[in-house]
Amino acid sequence: MNLREPTTLAAANKFLGGMSWYRKFLPQFASVAAPIISVTNLTKPNRKNQPLFLQFPNDDYPIILTTDASKV
Repeated sequence: MNLREPTTLAAANKFLGGMSWYRKFLPQFASVAAPIISVTNLTKPNRKNQPLFLQFPNDDYPIILTTDASKV
């Protein structure tokens, strides 16, 4: 298969979209694609280091933990 290296953000997103069909056949696809996804996701700010996420929990509210069963 001859694939050209994506040179634009749109081309990288198209590549990821095309490759996502193969994820069921490729073990650890999410781990391999993660670096590409991290550089193509420039429109969303990294919210994990904002003050909202760096506060102690409030004991007046329940803590809800949501997890993912994937191996990534």
